[in-house]
Amino acid sequence: MQHDDMAYVHHMLLHASRVVSRAKIVDRSTFDVNEDIQIIFLHRVQTIGACARRVSLDFRGKYPSVPWQRLTDISSRIGQDDLDIDFDVLWNVVTLELGTLIEALTPIIHAEGSTTKGANPIITDENGLEAPRRAGEMSARTPTVRQVAAEHTTAMSFPAVTACPDGAKW
Repeated sequence: MQHDDMAYVHHMLLHASRVVSRAKIVDRSTFDVNEDIQIIFLHRVQTIGACARRVSLDFRGKYPSVPWQRLTDISSRIGQDDLDIDFDVLWNVVTLELGTLIEALTPIIHAEGSTTKGANPIITDENGLEAPRRAGEMSARTPTVRQVAAEHTTAMSFPAVTACPDGAKW
């Protein structure tokens, strides 16, 4: 399997842009009480850290302006498992550090080329917030809601079973 540092960099930029755009419309008090937002932020930040760990040392050396070590240590800074999450650190990473990361990664995308196999471009509105994709702007790999629903409906269709293998009734 070919290692593609730019795929990881693009993925980092995508996740950072999405979580920063969401954070612009969420205040701290909402974040503190909304578990769904906490999970979204946590997942995206952990994904950024996982991608940073996969970027080769040679590539990291080429771009020292990116805080690679800080990114690779991000999971330990936030918490090791779901029982030990420091939401103050998570909020600070999202609101104070990811904007700087976006600024550091964007020139890399331009310098190295922004086309990576399977990567979706980040579309932003006039305020720099990630804009929703329109049907014509969707990637061929991005399923519609109807396609996902149809797949799940089909996948959940099971033949009727009236008895367990041992003969007991359901």
